[in-house]
Amino acid sequence: MKNLTIILISIFCSIHLMAQNQIDKAIDIYDFKTAITLIDSSLNHLNLSPAERENYIMKKVSCQKNLGMYPEAIESLMSLIDFNNINPKIFAELADCHLKNNDLGEALMYYNLLCDNNPNNIFFKQQSASILYRKEDYKRCISICNEILKTDSLSNVMALLARAYTKNNQSDSAIVCYNYLISKHPHNENYLNQLSNIYLAAKQYDSVIARTNEFFKRDSVNITIIPINGLANYLKGDYEASKRAFRTLFNLGDSTYANNYFMAMNLVSTDSIRMAKPYFEKAYQIDSSDVNLIYNYAYCLDYTSYKHSDEAKRLYEKAVQMLQPDPNQMYKIYSGYALVYFHDEEYNKAIEYYEKAYSYNKSAISCISTIAYCYENLENYPQAYKYYKAYLQKAKKGTESYKGIQYRANKVKEKLFMEGKL
Repeated sequence: MKNLTIILISIFCSIHLMAQNQIDKAIDIYDFKTAITLIDSSLNHLNLSPAERENYIMKKVSCQKNLGMYPEAIESLMSLIDFNNINPKIFAELADCHLKNNDLGEALMYYNLLCDNNPNNIFFKQQSASILYRKEDYKRCISICNEILKTDSLSNVMALLARAYTKNNQSDSAIVCYNYLISKHPHNENYLNQLSNIYLAAKQYDSVIARTNEFFKRDSVNITIIPINGLANYLKGDYEASKRAFRTLFNLGDSTYANNYFMAMNLVSTDSIRMAKPYFEKAYQIDSSDVNLIYNYAYCLDYTSYKHSDEAKRLYEKAVQMLQPDPNQMYKIYSGYALVYFHDEEYNKAIEYYEKAYSYNKSAISCISTIAYCYENLENYPQAYKYYKAYLQKAKKGTESYKGIQYRANKVKEKLFMEGKL
């Protein structure tokens, strides 16, 4: 009997080891679908200990995440969740899955729970702060970043703090952060770019010029910083210094729309209008959609030669037409503008532009559902439910889009009910 028990144990261990090897081989060759199938088979047929079961499920979650199956990964993790015993590894994976699935509210909830149970863990705090920034809750983001920076001077946290200060219209504080970052990372052009944007918005052109000139001592051919210096000098009225900056860019082979346009404007501003013509022409070839360019190019053509009067008239007429909005074009512009904010997860701005887009095209009811989704991400559930209902009243019943929005509307309705707002 004892020998039989030993044999059975040996057989079970062999089967268990064989299953693990097959799963690991599938994972090693990135065949995650097969690995998931093998894991499910092991979970259903092997007599696993709790620790072994957890190990198998965590491997399954890893495979599901690699395939972008975040809802499925969340479902797998929920089978391991015990709110009476907060396992950092499991809860962190769950938070990450919600984050990757763009469920910002759920992700934040789990990271906050992890922060409460692991008060000294910087990573969890960073994740919470990052999500708050994406949710446009800049004040709370700022608070958490400052809390982290009391004990750890992490550059990525300082950079997040600077961006949050900027979004929260606290430019002076953002400037302090960027100056600190630049002192630690003097070769980082991105920090100087962000700092310069703040100075330019405040019309502090001398500050931009001073900081960019300091940068040029380390890197005099940086094609990101040179045009910033050129723009600041142009806006300040130092056209010769601005021309030198843009000539440097041309010498480096950087002949972009902006470089040609501002070189031309510098020449116009110094009464060298004839010399501006080829730069306006090049800028127009690159992008003919800027009304300011078209006006100045037309003026330049008319000034330099009467032979160009017909072309100047055509350009002036084009400028007039561009200033009279076409509904279809305005819809495209505003919906495109909204999509940029949506991708950046700046949902309040996305809502603003989706509403403008919808005002030009009342048949574009997808604007309504997207507005609802933005409100849902902002956790403004009453507004989200209002817009979801508005979409369902206009959409065709039975379609896939109708069913999808109906599902989201019901989920929001449940949240409202739980909060006692319905």
